[in-house]
Amino acid sequence: MDKNDMILVSVDDHVIEPPDMFESRLPAKFRETGPKVVHLPWQRGARHFMRLLVDGDRSWVVGLTAAVVLLGVVMPVAVYLVHYRNSMRKFRQMSPPVAEFVADDDTFTLSSDRGTTSLKWNAVTEVWRFESLWLLLFSKAQFVTLPLEDVPGPMQAFILDRVKSSGGKIAV
Repeated sequence: MDKNDMILVSVDDHVIEPPDMFESRLPAKFRETGPKVVHLPWQRGARHFMRLLVDGDRSWVVGLTAAVVLLGVVMPVAVYLVHYRNSMRKFRQMSPPVAEFVADDDTFTLSSDRGTTSLKWNAVTEVWRFESLWLLLFSKAQFVTLPLEDVPGPMQAFILDRVKSSGGKIAV
């Protein structure tokens, strides 16, 4: 075997020494020039940031970092709470959920105490059929719930026919 064919593998590498190993254990005359672990400010992370706060550091970097972190936490919570309160207010203002559905060959009309709208059948892109209700979908996020309890069979067939003939899909 030729020595150039041999692969040298070192199995005595150390990766778990404490960061101050050389600074604390080298003789005093070598400490200045000995190996050191240097952490840049942005590499120290939350632990270093908290230490700066505890030590009373009031630099602009600490202030800016605190503001960004605070806004990153407070803003989503505030937006959620405002949206939640607004939704609950609207929910409490609602009267009993009663609406009227009127259909003809070209359009259908939905009326309730909140308002009235008339739409062409081609506005319905898909119908999702469930046992007790249908969802008339206008887009991925907009739909109307149609309870089937008071919709007679011939009217159900008419709705499906109008949606299908206007290019909508009927899901089973």
